Amino acid sequence: MNATPAQFPQEAQAERIFFAAPKPWGKWSLRAVAAVYLGVMIVLPLTALLEHGLRDGVTMLWRDLSSPIAFAALRLTLLTAVVMTAINAVMGTLTAYVLVRYRFFGNSLLNSLIDLPFAIPTLVTGVMLVVLYGPQQVLGVWLEANHLCAAGHCAGAVVCHVSVRRSHGAAGADGD
Repeated sequence: MNATPAQFPQEAQAERIFFAAPKPWGKWSLRAVAAVYLGVMIVLPLTALLEHGLRDGVTMLWRDLSSPIAFAALRLTLLTAVVMTAINAVMGTLTAYVLVRYRFFGNSLLNSLIDLPFAIPTLVTGVMLVVLYGPQQVLGVWLEANHLCAAGHCAGAVVCHVSVRRSHGAAGADGD
C-alpha cells in the first residue's frame, strides 16, 4: 500500500517547506563555482604568459615586445579593433533597427544570415577565407597585386572580422 502525502500531513508539510524554503548555500555556491571557473580561465593563462615571458628576464621581454614584428602585430590588432568597432556599431545598429521596425520580403532570410556566424565555427570561416583570399590563390594574388586586400594587412583583417563578427551587433534584436 502506497502512502500519499494526504495520509501523513506533517511529513508533507515538512517536505513542502524543505523544497520551498530559500537555501542560501545554493545561490552562493553557484556564484562561487562561476567565480572559480572565471578565475581559473583568467589566472592560468596569465600565469603561463608571465612565467614564460619572464623566463629570461624583464629586459628580454621588453626587447621582444618592442621588436618591429611585435609592434606591427600590435598595431594591426589595435587598428583592426578600432575599425571593426566602428563598423559593428553602425551596421549592427542599423540592421537591428531594420529587423525590428520593418517587415519585408526576405526578413527571415536576413535574420538567418545574421545568425549564421554563430552556427559556423570561427576556425572554419578563417580557413575558408585563407583558401579564397590567400596569397597562393588566384583571387588573393589579384587582390594583392591591386593593393586591395591582403592577408596580414589591415584590410585583410577587417574583411575577416566583418565576415566572422558581422552578426554580433544585430544579434538578439528581434528577441530570438
